[in-house]
Amino acid sequence: MEDLNSKNRIEIRRHHNQLKVTSNGVMILGVWSILKAFLTTFMGTDQLDIPGAGSRYGMLVSVIAYLIFLAFDLRLRLVIWRGARKEAYGRDTNNRYIVLTIILLMVSAASLTYMSYSLFVSHDQIPTHLASILIESASFVIMCELLYSGFRIRRIRSVLDVHREEAA
Repeated sequence: MEDLNSKNRIEIRRHHNQLKVTSNGVMILGVWSILKAFLTTFMGTDQLDIPGAGSRYGMLVSVIAYLIFLAFDLRLRLVIWRGARKEAYGRDTNNRYIVLTIILLMVSAASLTYMSYSLFVSHDQIPTHLASILIESASFVIMCELLYSGFRIRRIRSVLDVHREEAA
């Protein structure tokens, strides 16, 4: 039996904790983005430009599509949260949360690029653009850390499993 305070065990505990914290961060920032989307939509700002929303029917279709997109985003983040928590607790794990995190990471990178571009192009609402960039950057870093911790835990566990097999 390996010592509980060995280097590998300490690193596993650290990455378990990191996975728990970052999975919570993914969910919290997801809920924040949905709340921000609703506030932006219903507070009358022009930040949300829905194409085809000129007529009543077009507006209804656009709002329904928008709500479906937000529900899909929340579901995606929920799957990532659950998968990372399972990985942290050492339960049945699969690669689905890692793949979805990579997809969300690419969307976040595209969003950061667009927000940075819009900051330099438009000279109004600069504080709003900066706040959005900071929040999206935090989300990007959290997802990178989640991926790193997930991969590290898997690597350490595989090393420990090899050591157990050699000892047996």
